[in-house]
Amino acid sequence: MQYLAPEQLPDVAKPVSQTDIYSLAEVVFLLLTGTRRFHDQDVRELLQSKQLREVTGVTGPRQTLPGSVALVLKRALAFRPEDRYESASQFVNELELASHQKSPKWWNLWR
Repeated sequence: MQYLAPEQLPDVAKPVSQTDIYSLAEVVFLLLTGTRRFHDQDVRELLQSKQLREVTGVTGPRQTLPGSVALVLKRALAFRPEDRYESASQFVNELELASHQKSPKWWNLWR
């Protein structure tokens, strides 16, 4: 449930092309920070958390996300599908561009 887009949760909406972008962004977030964004067990709590929680300068065991990367993830993890990237390639391209803006040393390990 942690990687499901909000529209995949019960009684919300039908999945769309941006649904996979959300799930991919959750995985990227985990890889870059070493932590998941949500730890809720109940589906309703999880949905509420996904509605309220924004991606900001998040810290995790692997340091802080650069602001440019956090902005890309924030868009990819938007609650509303229409606020996300239109395609996975657009998301990956934006993430690549953001990674070249004052990236921490560990970023090169993930490229």
